Amino acid sequence: MTKSQLVRLLYYKNSILNQKIISKIVDLILNEISIGVLEQKQVEIRGFGKFSNRERKAKILRHPSTKKLIKVTSYNTMHYSYSAKALEKT
Repeated sequence: MTKSQLVRLLYYKNSILNQKIISKIVDLILNEISIGVLEQKQVEIRGFGKFSNRERKAKILRHPSTKKLIKVTSYNTMHYSYSAKALEKT
């Protein structure tokens, strides 16, 4: 589901607010989640899941066509683990 599909779905379920306001609300929520994860915090939404920051280790890879070794430095990535309640609802 894309963000625009989510905004449209929320608009059809709650037609009191217009799509611009719903889009700003969705942007705000996603922005706060990403800021929390960037600050090395764990963001938990009860009944939905947890967002956290994971560090990937540095590694050496081989380019498939040139066979040269490429060094990839360590980097951080966002990790999501879903709630058991979220699975029960589906």
